[in-house]
Amino acid sequence: MNKTVTPKRIVIALIAAGVLAGTTSFAYGLGHERAAAATGALIAGAEAPSAAIDLPIQEPGAHTMRVELDGADFIRNHADDWGGAVVSWSGSIATTDGTWEGNDTTVQGGGAIAAWAGSATVDGDAFSANGSAKNGGAIAVGGAVVVSDGTFDDNEASENGGAIYAGGAVSSVNGSYSDNTAWTGSGGAIFSNTGSISSVSDVFYRNWALG
Repeated sequence: MNKTVTPKRIVIALIAAGVLAGTTSFAYGLGHERAAAATGALIAGAEAPSAAIDLPIQEPGAHTMRVELDGADFIRNHADDWGGAVVSWSGSIATTDGTWEGNDTTVQGGGAIAAWAGSATVDGDAFSANGSAKNGGAIAVGGAVVVSDGTFDDNEASENGGAIYAGGAVSSVNGSYSDNTAWTGSGGAIFSNTGSISSVSDVFYRNWALG
């Protein structure tokens, strides 16, 4: 029997002009293995201590919580803590054909996306001009990152992983990484804490690690 996931809190930071402009669908499925899903949404200009989508730590024994995004755009969102646009504290994040632009954090990592104890899957998304106060200018996760046809341009991390920081392995196919910077650490484009990085048919151009 599936155990229903009932988060203690789900925070949507809709406190700035332009938030959820042009939304075609935005819904929460609080059942088995899916905590949030957005399709065709535009979330812009959210500023809060937490991200625009903030999934809490799940109850003990609950199924894995997931964020599933399809064609959702996150523009100029800000968080003091992890994940300028989206953070999942104990689950995974999967995004397809989204645009992530100008999102940032001022204290922790993951300028656009953070999965503190989970993984991230990117398929056809574009990440540009995102910034992190620590690791992962665009993405910071505790687990693995899988990228297919992703574009990462002009993202910056104060520490490691100008575009991507992963506690686990990173696999990238047909990705494009240009002008990303890790200001005081390693991995101008990609940093894996385990040192496991697989790159197939990717393009890397003018990425910088200045640590």
